[in-house]
Amino acid sequence: MPVAPSDDVESTFAATGDELERLVARLSRLSPLAWRTRRDAAESLLQTMVSVCESQQGRRLPVPQVDSHVLADAIAVIGRECLDGLAHSPQDDLLAQLRAGIDRALAATR
Repeated sequence: MPVAPSDDVESTFAATGDELERLVARLSRLSPLAWRTRRDAAESLLQTMVSVCESQQGRRLPVPQVDSHVLADAIAVIGRECLDGLAHSPQDDLLAQLRAGIDRALAATR
């Protein structure tokens, strides 16, 4: 049974979802040239997301190796999976880890 999150956790959860959508929209519009300087930040976020999912599921997961033109989609899918897992079993530390990774990626992909 899911634990009812506090208002602070709910607002952080909602803001994290919004920031994920904003990042995915930004990444989806990148040109091949722009990816050259932003790919590392996106891959780092993907690794963070996989780590969050691993902690939620209690098992090792592979980090997808994808081309730049589908990296935004991979981040969208895995990020949503993380958020869905956190919605069912809130863990403040994992939510904070996910949010920090998204914030770093947003800053690095301006």
